[in-house]
Amino acid sequence: MTPQIPNYEIKRVLGEGGMAVVYLAEHRLLNNLVAIKVLNSEFVRNNNIRGRFLTEARCMARMSHSQIIKVTDLIDDGDTVAFVMEYIEGETLKDYLDRKGKLNSEEISGLLEQMLSALEYAHEQGLVHRDIKPSNFMVSPQGKLKLLDFGIAKQTNTASAEYTITGTNQRMGTAMYMSPEQIHETRSVTPSSDIYSLGVVLWQMVSGKKPYATETLSAFQLQLKIVNEPLPLTGSNWDSLIQKATEKDSQHRYADINSFRLAWQNGQNVSNERRHSGDKTVIEQQSRQPYAKILQGHSEISGENSFKGSVRIGNQEWQTKNLDVDRFRNGDLIQEARTKEEWGVAGENEEPVWSYFDNDAENGKIYGKLYNWYAINDARGLAPDGWHIPADYELIALTNYLGGEKVAGGKMKSIGTTYWEEPNNGASNESGFSVLPGGYRDYNGSFYKISYNAFFWSTTENGSNHAWYRCMYNNNVNVYRYYFNKSVGASVRCLRG
Repeated sequence: MTPQIPNYEIKRVLGEGGMAVVYLAEHRLLNNLVAIKVLNSEFVRNNNIRGRFLTEARCMARMSHSQIIKVTDLIDDGDTVAFVMEYIEGETLKDYLDRKGKLNSEEISGLLEQMLSALEYAHEQGLVHRDIKPSNFMVSPQGKLKLLDFGIAKQTNTASAEYTITGTNQRMGTAMYMSPEQIHETRSVTPSSDIYSLGVVLWQMVSGKKPYATETLSAFQLQLKIVNEPLPLTGSNWDSLIQKATEKDSQHRYADINSFRLAWQNGQNVSNERRHSGDKTVIEQQSRQPYAKILQGHSEISGENSFKGSVRIGNQEWQTKNLDVDRFRNGDLIQEARTKEEWGVAGENEEPVWSYFDNDAENGKIYGKLYNWYAINDARGLAPDGWHIPADYELIALTNYLGGEKVAGGKMKSIGTTYWEEPNNGASNESGFSVLPGGYRDYNGSFYKISYNAFFWSTTENGSNHAWYRCMYNNNVNVYRYYFNKSVGASVRCLRG
């Protein structure tokens, strides 16, 4: 039944949700169109839902921002509970994406800047939206975007009364866009959860599809994926931004919306260069300047592994040799595991260890040490002071800067076949990264692939037993992203910062 709202004539239904219906209406005296959100009659006597609905209205009424829907009136007359909002002609971002599929970089950039602006303002007001998803953004025909639906927003700068009416034991949000911490428990949710959800929305705009096949997954399977599995790479210049925003550990995401924006803006120049370069590489686009700037007074020397010290590639500064230390940064000794039994036991006990390939110290002089993942993730710090082991998103950024996974390996591999097995296809080492094929040590203690493959750890987990790594082969120019068991031994390359 169509509700009767004083001073307003209801025109038609704009949208329906589980608890409320949104109508298009016209003010009888002012003749302006508005949207009215009306709480369903069966919930009017439910104090919890009614209280949350009224809190949403008051919350939105306090906000004044060009990218957030404005609430202009509140109706609470006992049998009817509703609030009046500005009417935006257009469609939800969900409908927009369903209609258009993947968006181009120009469209994404225009929408993303408005999303960041809206969320930054909400966070400044002490609010965590908790339900960032495409259906909660309106897009006008002119491309103007507005954030709506603060029905489950958490207030972080007031007493907990308005938050706890949602129920602290309930999971708040839409499953597909939830952050891992929203699945674990609601009370710990912070603005970082909105950053995660925005990263998922960005992934969908870039890829043109939903992040999970909810038609075939149970709720439990979906939750496991969100908690344990990174979003797949899109193969675009947006990947490093998405991967950082959607880190499973909230402490590894962007610290705030401004950090998200700065990372995007810093990377946008690279994206623009590639977009306008056609088939040209970045090295050609930048007046044929080399990728790598050799730092700290070190110079290029002829022969294999020619770059010494560190090298700047894009906005990153990398060490140019594999790590070869046997102590943590605090001075504690790291155990060397020589036998298969020692290596296997260390992995089972999640203890840090290292070894040389084939337990041969001569290999260490060339390739450095092989470390299991527990060594690189130890709180005592494996990297030298001022450096760190890269996260997965930082390796994505490096790969993207060098042209993507299908070409970057050639620009990173050291030249020649002194250390690489023939043919070492496409190795130019244009980047100065100087990759050598140090092989790896399997979780059972066996050694494999020296001279054929190079394997580098990241600090980013993929579930409880695995973590992401990068691999390069002697017979192609690709960079491969996959995950190892954490007990495997691989090389480590350090990044400044």
